[in-house]
Amino acid sequence: SGGCNACHSVSANGSRIVSLPGIGGPSSSYALTPDVAPNPAPLVSTLDNGAFVGLSPDGTVYATSAHQGGVGPRAGGPGAIGGASSGLFETDTGTEVTGAGIPQGAMTPMFSPDGTQLAFTDYAIDSAHGLAVMDYDPAARVASGYRQVFATTDGKFPAWPFFLPDNKAVTFAVGEAADFSGNGVGVIAASITGSVGAPASDVYMVDLASGKSTLLARAMG
Repeated sequence: SGGCNACHSVSANGSRIVSLPGIGGPSSSYALTPDVAPNPAPLVSTLDNGAFVGLSPDGTVYATSAHQGGVGPRAGGPGAIGGASSGLFETDTGTEVTGAGIPQGAMTPMFSPDGTQLAFTDYAIDSAHGLAVMDYDPAARVASGYRQVFATTDGKFPAWPFFLPDNKAVTFAVGEAADFSGNGVGVIAASITGSVGAPASDVYMVDLASGKSTLLARAMG
């Protein structure tokens, strides 16, 4: 009831949710149980940068999305969301996990279904024109083995990576907007600009073993 709760993430096992209730406000985490009551009290109501986070499958930790140099979710517009650097945090306490090894420029992070990999847009790759994947050790809570898996050559922005169920490939969007959005197309009609409407965005998949990327033309109609 206090504002927009759209920027949220849910763990794969359905036990935790992290959300940003209101542009510029503090983030919160909640425990989801089968008998949860309406309007439950948050586990933590002062989380660091809880918008567009990547929750681990078991919901214990979340990786935040950086906001740097006018690039990243909601970058450059009113209500820009995100801290300057990414990090790893405990969902139930809000405590930062130090020495996690996640690059400071990681954006739109996503854990693999088995929790052993982490994909993200990396600001270090030519100002966020690329995707990277790292191995992740859930027990040690450390990411390692950085590798670039995709990069554009036409200035477009890849973002929103999502692992396939077998962990062997990642789907993602490649768009024209530096804030990784469609400028509100279909939501805010007044925001659609230009003669051809909102910025174009394509859906791709990259095979992690071979590095081959494929435009998913049929998935886009």
